[in-house]
Amino acid sequence: MIQKIKNPLFDSNENPETDLSKLKSPTSYSEKNRRKKEYKKLFNKESAIEATKEFEKNVDVFGFTKGQFSLIDLIEATLDKTGPAHLTVSTWTAKTADLQDVLKFLDKGRILSARFLIDYSFQRRQPGAAQAIRQKFGKGSVKVSMNHAKFFMLGNDDGWKVTCKTSMNLNTNPRFEDFDLSNCYELFNFMQTMTAEIFSKGVKDGNETGSDVWSDWG
Repeated sequence: MIQKIKNPLFDSNENPETDLSKLKSPTSYSEKNRRKKEYKKLFNKESAIEATKEFEKNVDVFGFTKGQFSLIDLIEATLDKTGPAHLTVSTWTAKTADLQDVLKFLDKGRILSARFLIDYSFQRRQPGAAQAIRQKFGKGSVKVSMNHAKFFMLGNDDGWKVTCKTSMNLNTNPRFEDFDLSNCYELFNFMQTMTAEIFSKGVKDGNETGSDVWSDWG
């Protein structure tokens, strides 16, 4: 049995852990319409920009890497395509340096908001990173649970509803990894329904930059 660890970054009157076993949203998705998809083997020094070169609103990209670029690099390259967008990240772990890049995206106007679903052990392994997220994006932008899912979502009003399913965590990791980028509205809306339920649970603190804004267009 896994021992639950009290999260010191949350107030004592909060429930820091979200029980995902009680989700009411659908938890499986079947693709009904085949879309054009590019397949890539990126085993040398190809960058995230090269990896997303063919990615368009109607072209999905699936690929493997040897760790020559990180999930942060992939997010940045995707933002080059979409323009400013709302960001959702689900990760098991991250490093403070990589999260600082996300904060830079916000400061430069590249992301409109950000929210993070992290494993409950994250704040024990990376307390500084967890605190930085909470201070910058607000309490409602961080959800803690028994989480091992890795994905990110980017969405805006310019026709982009991007979902990236991946094996990568939000940190530099020179290992064999995969990623699947899609601008499929049906898949995005499926993911958005579930994440909206997750992020709707929590305490409002007047700084919910990564929560309520999604419901305005998503």
